[in-house]
Amino acid sequence: MTGDPTAPTLATFAAMGVRNFDARGAYASLVHQATVQNSEAENDGDCPGQCTEQRPALDTYLTKHYAPQDACHCWGGAAETLENSLADFSLAQWAKRIGQPDGDLAERGT
Repeated sequence: MTGDPTAPTLATFAAMGVRNFDARGAYASLVHQATVQNSEAENDGDCPGQCTEQRPALDTYLTKHYAPQDACHCWGGAAETLENSLADFSLAQWAKRIGQPDGDLAERGT
């Protein structure tokens, strides 16, 4: 997985009743990762894909609604786009479950 595998994983845990983690804190952190570009994630650091940060092509993904193959700082543009869409959809569903607004995550996840 190349984009943000934590979001669908934790959203699934929350939906299935797992309660031994800070669900609201995790949700807030993941929404931050899904909406704010981390400057360190833009640098490959001599890695062929993301090495230290989630969503390395977030700025481009938010602008173009996909991660282009030639400028994604990731393992592959198509894979990055699909995984980010899945993560966004998962976060939107999680937001509904905990009574939070989903911003544009639901739209981005379709």
